[in-house]
Amino acid sequence: MRPGGVDEDDEKWRAQVDAFADEIFKMTGNHAGIAEVGEKELSRLRRDQPAILDSLRSDAIGIAGTPLPNLLRRT
Repeated sequence: MRPGGVDEDDEKWRAQVDAFADEIFKMTGNHAGIAEVGEKELSRLRRDQPAILDSLRSDAIGIAGTPLPNLLRRT
């Protein structure tokens, strides 16, 4: 989850996300589909429950931080 004070097009943040994706590819040979959500958008996603959340619940793998089921819980 992107911290609330960081804009999605922040250069430093983008560089970190891109470097992370590159490392995953180097280690596994697979491209990572990184689903990134900011703190502000998370409450809207929880409320609206778009279809993509079903896919994330079943397929996504959390790497660090708050467990994915907790982040995506219905409100």
